[in-house]
Amino acid sequence: MRYLYKSINDFHGAFFWEDSTFQWHHYQPPISDSIMNEVKKGVKSITKVLDKNIGYLRIPSMPGGSKEDFDRKAQTLNDSLCVLLNRNIKGIILDARLDGGGAMFPMILGVKQLLSQGLLGSFRTKKKQDWFIKSNCFFIDTTLITEVKPKCDVDAQNIPIVILIGPGTGSSGEFFLMAFKGRKNIILLGSQTAGWVTINGGIPINDTAYMNLSVGYGADRNGKIYKEALKPDITVTSVDKFNDIANDEKVKAAIKCLNLHIQ
Repeated sequence: MRYLYKSINDFHGAFFWEDSTFQWHHYQPPISDSIMNEVKKGVKSITKVLDKNIGYLRIPSMPGGSKEDFDRKAQTLNDSLCVLLNRNIKGIILDARLDGGGAMFPMILGVKQLLSQGLLGSFRTKKKQDWFIKSNCFFIDTTLITEVKPKCDVDAQNIPIVILIGPGTGSSGEFFLMAFKGRKNIILLGSQTAGWVTINGGIPINDTAYMNLSVGYGADRNGKIYKEALKPDITVTSVDKFNDIANDEKVKAAIKCLNLHIQ
């Protein structure tokens, strides 16, 4: 099975048999101890106000497979965002350095106030499936995937945003970034993402075996298809300090960048 995945250059797919997983791993940027240690502890959304008027929001991985899971996680993230928006902040840092994937739907809808209504991107497989935000709901084409009940009524579509990225940003975390591509006042800062930018399709084999296979890619609202890792607009390679955010060099660089764009 590993040879099969290697022969088609599929490093995102996997074959599951009973309690074993078979996967081919290609080269990927090394993940630092600081990222691994935080992932082991369990990543949760964290909010802070920095430099008086800049909000910081950590975006966690969001595993889950049901609408109930998606609704709950989207609501939790949106509640955290509303805590910041209700404080009249002027710029936002979204920290996606620990966002290793799961489901992109609650991640994107969870920050809906920062995005425009309508088309945000698409899956590109044998067919094109568009991602939409309409009101407080996230749709794939006409299928409702998840919904939230916002606790704030703030239009933040044009607020300056810096998204922190790195090798710990992968899979659905990278699709989360695609939803922001084409938005005004958005900057990616940090280092290259993991490169798990393929869409996985599930194929049940029998009661004990299951296959995930890469079947396509993601595209942004302008139709650009992403087949490789996403690169930062501003490269910063300092050591991550997740437990000392105010002194994290990437956060400091993001604050400096935002202060240049805040009106």
